[in-house]
Amino acid sequence: MRGEERSGCQRSKKKKEGAAMTVV
Repeated sequence: MRGEERSGCQRSKKKKEGAAMTVV
């Protein structure tokens, strides 16, 4: 899951929804 969090971070930046989950 940590690896996905890093990849998700970049995608989250574009999608604020993912950013909230990545920040937590």
